Amino acid sequence: MKAAIFDLDGTILNSMGMWRRLEQNFLTGLGIEPSDWIFRRMDTLGLHGSAGWLIGEFHLDKKEQELWDFCDRLALDAYLKTVSPKRGVERVLRGLRAHGIGTSLATLTAHKLVDPVLEAKGISPLLDHILTVEDVGGVKKDRPDLFLKAAALLGAAPEETTPSSRASGSTDMENMDVPAEATPKGRMAQAPTIMPSETDAPPPAFPARLPKKMYMAQQNPAPSAKATPTGSRLPENS
Repeated sequence: MKAAIFDLDGTILNSMGMWRRLEQNFLTGLGIEPSDWIFRRMDTLGLHGSAGWLIGEFHLDKKEQELWDFCDRLALDAYLKTVSPKRGVERVLRGLRAHGIGTSLATLTAHKLVDPVLEAKGISPLLDHILTVEDVGGVKKDRPDLFLKAAALLGAAPEETTPSSRASGSTDMENMDVPAEATPKGRMAQAPTIMPSETDAPPPAFPARLPKKMYMAQQNPAPSAKATPTGSRLPENS
């Protein structure tokens, strides 16, 4: 492995639970009573994509840009005040850097949210590159463009690169899962997994100088099947 590419929400930051709360605050701030059918529609459209639908459905006397700006203010406030890096993330990033493995962030979330949050959480200096879909013309993560650009910036071929997201499109990259904090080990996905552990040492195939309490299983990669794209329920600005 020559390079590692990380997603933001649920990988670098423990922020997945933030988004439903954000949707609730977004709706109530617009004077709309949250309900499951609205959430289902918003999950399909994304927060930014929901703006026009909400204006039409609830006859809001607002412009889409106003809703986008309101959404971004809520998201930045929530990121800064309620979200922290996932346990062990800094150790992992420092360990990779110590062994000459380049690192990049690749996310849907816009730079105006990502950049101040990563700076505030002390993560920016540990990443070689921070990329969002804005850097590839808005192409989403079900296409490989974002991951291929990150790999190119790190000077790595796709087969030398490990993304922590299974949304890497049709690339030759070997994926890694970063499970949620509460995921029992017995229920981990089949993809190789990188996560901190209080008891596991790194396997022999990985450089021995990495932190002893980090578990990184990649010595038995799955057959060379293409990565299966997965959707994201993050907002369209992300």
